[in-house]
Amino acid sequence: MSRDSRFEVSSPEAAAKWYAASLAFRDMLYDPDNLVKLKLQSGDMIVFDNLRVMHGRQGYRADRGERWLQGGYLEWDSVRSLRRVLRKNINT
Repeated sequence: MSRDSRFEVSSPEAAAKWYAASLAFRDMLYDPDNLVKLKLQSGDMIVFDNLRVMHGRQGYRADRGERWLQGGYLEWDSVRSLRRVLRKNINT
């Protein structure tokens, strides 16, 4: 599955509808009722499923200190396999 906004349209009318829908989607995304904003403090960590949660970051002021962002990824097959093994060993 691709995350970009490529599309194929058959007519200018179809393109106009696509762009209108894209703008409506953007408006829903940035509606304050649909946003959760967190200001993380030093030492804070946030974990989420990157395929199930839409997320982003706001700008920051570089002159107000150092910004350190670290990303990490899990292979879900490995996580599920380990969970099965742990459950089996705990229940034995």
